[in-house]
Amino acid sequence: MNEITQLAEKIKALLLNKVTGLRWNYFDIQIEAIPLNANELPTVDWFQQIVPTSAGWQWIGSAEAGSSSEIMRQLINAINQQPKLMFDAIEEIYRGKDIENESDAGEGTMGSLNRRNSEWRNEHFHKKIKEGFRENKDNMVVLAEGDSWFLFPEISLPHIPIKDFVKDIGDHLSAREDVAWYNIAYAGDWLSNMLYEGRYILELDMVEPHVFLISGGGNDMVGGKRIKNFVKAAQPEAPTMDSTLLQQLHSIRKTGENHATFDPAKYELGLSWINERFICFLNCIYIQYISLFVRVYKNTDKFKDLLTITQGYDYAIPSHDNTRFTELAHKAVNLFVGNGKWLIEPMEEKGIRKAEVQQAIMYVMIYEFNELMLDFARTKRFPNVAHIDSRGIARSKDDWFDELHLESEVFQKVADKFYACMKHFKQNGKLDQSVW
Repeated sequence: MNEITQLAEKIKALLLNKVTGLRWNYFDIQIEAIPLNANELPTVDWFQQIVPTSAGWQWIGSAEAGSSSEIMRQLINAINQQPKLMFDAIEEIYRGKDIENESDAGEGTMGSLNRRNSEWRNEHFHKKIKEGFRENKDNMVVLAEGDSWFLFPEISLPHIPIKDFVKDIGDHLSAREDVAWYNIAYAGDWLSNMLYEGRYILELDMVEPHVFLISGGGNDMVGGKRIKNFVKAAQPEAPTMDSTLLQQLHSIRKTGENHATFDPAKYELGLSWINERFICFLNCIYIQYISLFVRVYKNTDKFKDLLTITQGYDYAIPSHDNTRFTELAHKAVNLFVGNGKWLIEPMEEKGIRKAEVQQAIMYVMIYEFNELMLDFARTKRFPNVAHIDSRGIARSKDDWFDELHLESEVFQKVADKFYACMKHFKQNGKLDQSVW
């Protein structure tokens, strides 16, 4: 194994917490303590203290040099230099489970719909700009990178007129006269794909937006039945929280300050069905987001006045069919996009059939995803980063178009949160409130 290959293997092992003597997790990272230096390379001498053994890799350096903040520094620098390493690490999480690790956002019918819908939105953007949109100081230019919460494609089916079945966040915001929405979001896209391509950096330069919106991680987590990797198979007796790592997380949530929607019993039930691979996955999501923010804010001064807004989804409800009985077109679209295949089918394939357990699992996953994202909004290291917390906006199954997407009127409520945050920043030039 040559030095370059060996370094890549060490980085991947570090990402997946497979280096004996080193450990990090998203829920006990202190962002304020991480050294974040512009365009820094990973330190060769530091990685030389990770040595091969018969059991894998081992840390032989000091405890101080192996602190979680130093681990994060080295990982951030490595991922920013070689984004493909994140693909390799995520592939390792799914390996051997017969689950593809590819975004289909640019392929086949979905790719065609994504391109067509994105082109329509961007034509509307250019029309606004040409008509003097930037001349009004109160107007806001937005660049949106992400998934189907920003771009749910209009779908046409045989014998059904073309209809925009879901008005997503992008639909609602771009309809406002004071918002010009430039779209690079694709339904079905992966956060790891967005980071690897790095298109957002080029587009930030070209579009020169006031606001950068990013929605990513949901497809990485549940697309292509990948949720099967994160849950335990049903057994004659209900599982227990038998992992020290999950017990640590449970203790943190049980004793700390929690969101208004926190339900201790539901959280404990869901966590007892989740395995440690889910924590490993969220670690990868964490490092990807922090790498993105470093690229935007630390590697250059170009975007120092840019507002970045993230979002963390709402508590999805596993279901084969979310349609109301009178909406035959809705049912047809649900079949087309694959409703049921994201959440309920993979859980049933693991033997998890009780709706109470299925919903508790999704509750924990969405709760933890949002808690992870809140770290970035609350830290002083990224003062221009805000988070839209949508937990609890959907009140019942009727608020969901399918397993992953809200009904149009509920997406409107989420879009209103985005708009309020954008207007606040535009008027004040800073964030007095970072969570909306």
